[in-house]
Amino acid sequence: MKKHLSFHSLSLPFTPFHSLLLVLLLASCGSNSTASNDGTVEFRSPKGDIIVSRTIQGTDTTWEFNNALGEPLVPGCDSLSVFTDTANGQPKEVIFHHKGQQSMLTFWSNMEKLAEGDLKNGQRNGLWTAYDMNTGKIQSETHFTDGIENGPYTVYNENGTPSITGQYTLGQRTGEWSFFDKEGNLLGTNQY
Repeated sequence: MKKHLSFHSLSLPFTPFHSLLLVLLLASCGSNSTASNDGTVEFRSPKGDIIVSRTIQGTDTTWEFNNALGEPLVPGCDSLSVFTDTANGQPKEVIFHHKGQQSMLTFWSNMEKLAEGDLKNGQRNGLWTAYDMNTGKIQSETHFTDGIENGPYTVYNENGTPSITGQYTLGQRTGEWSFFDKEGNLLGTNQY
């Protein structure tokens, strides 16, 4: 089951994400958040890691969603929503908006990126990239139109060479699909 946190306004539903939501409801009054005179508010995990930060400059507000190292995974967006797993309280997915574009970032259970890409009307759209749980390297790239595979498709070996290349047309494999070994040598093809 997923819980939802939304970070585009101060009127948020009460949903626990460790102590993060309490910090949000208390704005900058809790022990897990800090505010500075320059308009920055940081929301921290119980371990002290900065998870979400908000910067206000004049009438502009930008949000960032960070990993445990404080590196932005979702930099400079207009708003974002975080969906957590109630079993461990960790983020499962983040949906963010920037200049009218909606995108999504999903996570493995170890908080490494699982996949990322753009959304249109709540559906995957354009290039989506999936990542290996242990190495963080790109595992596959898939193009979507309205939530359906449509366009080039590539699966990668651990060393970054293509393992499978092909084309989808409205969810169906089409044309020539190629299969490669780890050194990039062609193993065979299939015609669809």
